Amino acid sequence: MTRIATAFLAAIVAAAAACSSPSQTGGAPGAAAANAKEPPKAAQPHVFRGKVEQVDKAARSVMVAGDNVEGWMGAMTMPYQIEPPEVLEKLTAGDQITATVYDGDFKTLHDVKILPRR
Repeated sequence: MTRIATAFLAAIVAAAAACSSPSQTGGAPGAAAANAKEPPKAAQPHVFRGKVEQVDKAARSVMVAGDNVEGWMGAMTMPYQIEPPEVLEKLTAGDQITATVYDGDFKTLHDVKILPRR
């Protein structure tokens, strides 16, 4: 009976150790979540232009009427997360912006710049 209990305990310890070990991609646990805002490394960048329609600071997002971005997305109005997040505090409805977008990432505007008002 003692051998069975010892073997069972060893199996539980091994399973727990496997669950907490770094991923097989070489990153530490949770590293993917920490880098979720970074663009994919091999993704093609595109220049994005649009007009801010609404700012939702509570949701940390903006509704933007984006121009057509050839090879990425047609013109449409949709919500985006903003990088760097500090720019969100400066944005207001009506602002014209430029940003960088990346293939495969349709949720985040990177390196957002507010254009001067005309």
